[in-house]
Amino acid sequence: MDNKSVTQQMFEDFLSGVSQSLEEEARAEFPGAANCYRVLNDFGHYCLVGFAAPGAFPDFPTLENEGVTAVLFHGIDSTAPGDLLVKVPLCELVICDCGDWQPPEGMKVEDQVIQIN
Repeated sequence: MDNKSVTQQMFEDFLSGVSQSLEEEARAEFPGAANCYRVLNDFGHYCLVGFAAPGAFPDFPTLENEGVTAVLFHGIDSTAPGDLLVKVPLCELVICDCGDWQPPEGMKVEDQVIQIN
């Protein structure tokens, strides 16, 4: 299964466990499945590895009107290779889909699971 299919399936699986209002909001904001993403006003190059419901990642600041957010993984040519970026509003995701995203050395992503060698 290619990365776009995995991302779309992950999105659908996630939405099956949220309220109808969150589902509708997420569908309206999510730009679509892609091989890689950028974030508005950010030079990072990311792989989408998950979605989070409001209140997830309690150690990170929460926006008052937080909806479904994305969990992104920085690639080798990104601004912080190997780091995760959490609580990214779906409306700030920009499809890159260049096909050049690569994980940092010693890491790989299979079916949106990060593996460290």
